[in-house]
Amino acid sequence: MLPAKRSMILAICAAFIMVSVGPSSADAEEKTLYERLGGYDGISAVVDEFAGRLFKEPKISQFFAGMSDDSKEGFRQKNKNLLVNATGGPAKVISRPAKVTHGGLGITEGDFKVVADLCLLRTPSMAQSLVFPYSRSS
Repeated sequence: MLPAKRSMILAICAAFIMVSVGPSSADAEEKTLYERLGGYDGISAVVDEFAGRLFKEPKISQFFAGMSDDSKEGFRQKNKNLLVNATGGPAKVISRPAKVTHGGLGITEGDFKVVADLCLLRTPSMAQSLVFPYSRSS
């Protein structure tokens, strides 16, 4: 039940990041989003830092209670695969469909806002260097 909620919230943040990214030069237009985000290493760094924030956020950490370090690593890896695949990189998504995974979890607007704020308002420095150079507002 709880891992599904975590995956959904992280997927939503990924969507926010992807929407905010757009090419700002001719060179950037030739690269895939996956490449512009720094490939696997760039995406991995962002997911690791963001997942760490989720695990520690008082309003969200309850959903991670009781997870072993191995389970947390599995959560990170599934979300790395999801983002790599969604941005055009070479990864297979091994998760169930979002509707199945998150069905019946009672995700609230408050849960969504907390995670969106973590993702958008306090973006890790690594993500800023990867995402914001390609922001549509630049």
